[in-house]
Amino acid sequence: MRGLQDPSGGCGLVAGIEGARGLMDLKSYRQAVISGTKWLMTQQEPDGSFRPVDHGIATCHKVPYALALMGEEERAARLCAWVVDQLMDDEGDFTRLYPRLGLMGRYYEYANAWLVSGAQKLGIFSLSWPAAGFLLSLQHPKTGGFLTAGPAAGFADEQDLLSTAVGGLACLHMGQTEPALRAGEYLQVLLDLQPRPNALYMVTGAGGKLIQTGFAEDEEFHYVYHVGRPSQFHAAPALAALFLTKLGEAMGDGHWRELARSYLRYTDSSPDRDSSIWSGFVGWAAAELYAALGVQGYLDVAVAVADSLLAQQLENGSWLQASMSADLESDVLDGTAEHVIVLKSITKALALGA
Repeated sequence: MRGLQDPSGGCGLVAGIEGARGLMDLKSYRQAVISGTKWLMTQQEPDGSFRPVDHGIATCHKVPYALALMGEEERAARLCAWVVDQLMDDEGDFTRLYPRLGLMGRYYEYANAWLVSGAQKLGIFSLSWPAAGFLLSLQHPKTGGFLTAGPAAGFADEQDLLSTAVGGLACLHMGQTEPALRAGEYLQVLLDLQPRPNALYMVTGAGGKLIQTGFAEDEEFHYVYHVGRPSQFHAAPALAALFLTKLGEAMGDGHWRELARSYLRYTDSSPDRDSSIWSGFVGWAAAELYAALGVQGYLDVAVAVADSLLAQQLENGSWLQASMSADLESDVLDGTAEHVIVLKSITKALALGA
């Protein structure tokens, strides 16, 4: 295996930031993403796929993005070619060969959106363009929200915070301004509908009405985020905050950054905000807000999450779980790709914000 180089810059940048802030161990963050990427590389098959192959997009959906960030374009391109050949159908969806496993079935757009974003970063348009076309077909024409259940859903069915956030991020990567703005508008309306400050209801139904009741007890996790409680779905408000921060950057409009701050604020009092399996995107969103606004509190959150991810990394460079883990063998691959993305993105954002 050839030596992996960090494409983000040299030690002078790290020393400068650490000297200015005295808080961030950027050298350790950089080493962690290099170790994680090296482990990912050991999981690739000669045909470009990643193990476990039979888990389909549950295994590989974040890998092109992670490899693109780490300068491993050739490996990422081989994976994308395999996805196009083996998984992608004529509509730009990924229905061939393998079923959707775990939460990839519940949040239909999630894996699709990550593949769109990763392929677009790599310039693999044979994947990103048709996949983006299919993804946009799942955006509600009136509300701008993305349909949770994917192509099986009708326009009267559920739309949600998480699906719309990752769909909006994919739109930004594709330069699709109007759909990205409509996704932002959905998140604005969703926030305006909230009935009380100690809960974030994350799903709307027919007529754009907020779903507050009627779901099974074991489904509550996906419908309502309880402020101040542990074991909440931090990834949902965090990805919303991340998307809205980047939307504000793209549009040059501070309104979207303020909306991002409102969503991230829901996580503030959670006792495991910095350390649960759903925390990685909290750190990334906080780092982007710090880069945009220079607010010390966001720096503190980003560093706390990054330090927690360092503590969770295994000796071989992998991580056991990701924010969408579902007790599958593919969770390790997904978790490692996700945390490479998160730590690399945190490091970049903190460098820009210094």
